[in-house]
Amino acid sequence: MEGNFSPVLLFVYNRPDKTAEVLNSINNLNETSYTDLFIYSDGYKEDNDMSKESVLAVRTLLERFKQETRFRETNIIYSAENKGLAKSIIDGVSEVISRYGSVIVLEDDLVVASDFLRYMNGALNYYKDKSSIWSVSAYTFPMNALKSYKHDVYISGRACSWGWATWLDRWNTIDWDVHGYRKFKHSIKQRYLFSKWGKDLPTMLDAYMFGEIKSWAIRWCYAAFLQNKYTIYPVESRILNTGTDGSGTNFTKKETRYNTTLIKDPIECNFEMVTVNRTIRKEFSCNFTSTLQLWKMRIRWFYKRLINK
Repeated sequence: MEGNFSPVLLFVYNRPDKTAEVLNSINNLNETSYTDLFIYSDGYKEDNDMSKESVLAVRTLLERFKQETRFRETNIIYSAENKGLAKSIIDGVSEVISRYGSVIVLEDDLVVASDFLRYMNGALNYYKDKSSIWSVSAYTFPMNALKSYKHDVYISGRACSWGWATWLDRWNTIDWDVHGYRKFKHSIKQRYLFSKWGKDLPTMLDAYMFGEIKSWAIRWCYAAFLQNKYTIYPVESRILNTGTDGSGTNFTKKETRYNTTLIKDPIECNFEMVTVNRTIRKEFSCNFTSTLQLWKMRIRWFYKRLINK
């Protein structure tokens, strides 16, 4: 049994209340005694006293957690510098996945369902040799299309960064420098196809390439798109994101459209190879980026395109 459980990676920074919540959430799972935990604590910004105070508060919490952990092994990695989330995740995942072959990844603003580890490990084991599957998501939107859907899982062409898992052979194919971007930037067809799972995707990639955002996840999604691969999602969410309350980097204002509910009575998930459901895809893609936000991003992109010809 022990060999079937992938390690959990938790990335934390400067929110002690959120960190305490996720630690309590995962420490109560039944499978902790079979699971290794790696906690990556990002460093504070040298010129920000508030950042330093909050980061040190998180680290005090982590030291206490070491005395309470129920995981088979708990490793806490303290960064001496402020790496930022993107570099922290790329470096941390690359380090651990090379040793274990697969990983389960969480951030500090997530709360998990009681069957989170059972669901994630079950999916990792089932889809490991299914080459069309890029990753596993534990989160899902509360979509109307799922109410009449007859399966426990569905697939999306867009990966999710809110409680996810993947394998070494998929992770190793990512071009983090996005060398083919220039061709993509001018391809109407490629931009259209990439936007089928969210009209914000092409513009987010532009924003990263122009240095406006530092997202690792948009490169993760773009790599899956290039390889025509999919992410498995549960019909009933195993994740709550508590960071949409305005306390995080990506959500500086309160956002409610991503609110969901955890599965109430977990049962054994029936993993299977499913095809794209067009009704789900349409509703899924509408959950990303308001029209106003999208046009603001597009205006910035056109401006940058003009000055970077």
